[in-house]
Amino acid sequence: MPIFKDLFKFFSKNEESVSEPEPKGYSYEATSPLASLLNLSTDRMERYAEYEKMMEMPYVAAAAKVYVDECCQRNPDTGKIFAFSSKNPKVEKLIKELFDRIKIEEKCPFVSKELFKLGDSFWEVVSEEGIGVTGIYHRPAGTIERKEDEKGRLEGFKQNIQGKTIDFEPDEMIHFRLLEDAKFYPYGYPILEDARRIYRQLALMEDAVVIYRLTRAPNRWVFYIDVGNMAPEKAEAFIDRLKKKFKKKRLIDPKTGKFVAKPDFLAADEDFYFPVFEGGRGSRVESLAGASNIADIADIEYFQKMLFAALKIPKAYLANEEGFSTRATLSSISIQFSRSVKSIQNAIVDGVKKLIRIHLEKNGIKDAEFTLTMHSPNYIEEDLRMESLLKKVQIAQELLSLTDKEGNSLVNKDFILKNILGLTDKEIGAMKKEGEGNQ
Repeated sequence: MPIFKDLFKFFSKNEESVSEPEPKGYSYEATSPLASLLNLSTDRMERYAEYEKMMEMPYVAAAAKVYVDECCQRNPDTGKIFAFSSKNPKVEKLIKELFDRIKIEEKCPFVSKELFKLGDSFWEVVSEEGIGVTGIYHRPAGTIERKEDEKGRLEGFKQNIQGKTIDFEPDEMIHFRLLEDAKFYPYGYPILEDARRIYRQLALMEDAVVIYRLTRAPNRWVFYIDVGNMAPEKAEAFIDRLKKKFKKKRLIDPKTGKFVAKPDFLAADEDFYFPVFEGGRGSRVESLAGASNIADIADIEYFQKMLFAALKIPKAYLANEEGFSTRATLSSISIQFSRSVKSIQNAIVDGVKKLIRIHLEKNGIKDAEFTLTMHSPNYIEEDLRMESLLKKVQIAQELLSLTDKEGNSLVNKDFILKNILGLTDKEIGAMKKEGEGNQ
């Protein structure tokens, strides 16, 4: 079983596999079983395979669902995930036609989960001149490679399937990627990456605890057999015969229909037999209690807390503990979680914007101006923004109240609007015109 292989590697001592540090350097590549077991590969295919394995852990799978639900929340007023607008009515019409045709909102949860898990999500774009994008189709991330020039400019994509290579132009593939870290650039950096090492440590600890429970938790029996003054060799043979006698069951052979005595040995670490020589207390049976510390799982809980911290989700929330039963509560207590959700949404918006531009260009519209947003559940940042704006308004009012003896304001209003409230000259001019029109 993989569990026992991992633990064997973890606890075994292999002197030949440990290399001495280089005398002239401060770092060296450790090849001990422990170091190799916790070494994190940067190979993209190996990372993807490990991310898939991590998703088998219930807490990680639950965290993925939380992220997907948060990223793809619908606006309560419109019932939509995305909101778009443009000053050009034709552009708005084409975007709406695109969203209805390819059903982008139905694909949003899938893209969100892949970004959480892999950091990358690839979709082939099928389009026609004069019609635009007619469909998008998911392609496995492990089969797609980006083609870039020496300056890092995208030249296209390449898909490898069963020894065959398929090339794609830049506008024939949408690459959603989570660029929160440049470690794996030009590919994405998933949320799961920060939890990889902790996941391995936690998996090892959980496997070790299971094995410990199976071997140490059961009660065992100690049989003291009175052998009188037998010689030690004969006493041992007598004990063996006695063990076989008590360890046999009378069963019916289905082929012959007769009773047969079949051995039914228990585990070697379950019962003990000891001869008691002349002068001892005679034959007796005693119970040998199992391990008394099987309820101590502080080490497991420690790594669980580390895993939840890496996923940026409070453990109490995933465990459905009291006080963490609503999604609003989660968003209001974890700003790190809210920012991670926002980063996934930004990656989705960037990819969908590229898709919209391809659709518009196929319809003869280039350099079109439009806005695209996703409904944000980020209550924390909204509250902080409102609180900051309120403080700015209070400061502006205090500055306006500063007057000279004639009652004239000591601080210029334009200065307050520009430097305190952060308005641009264009916005200030528009406000003044609107004020003059209302007079």
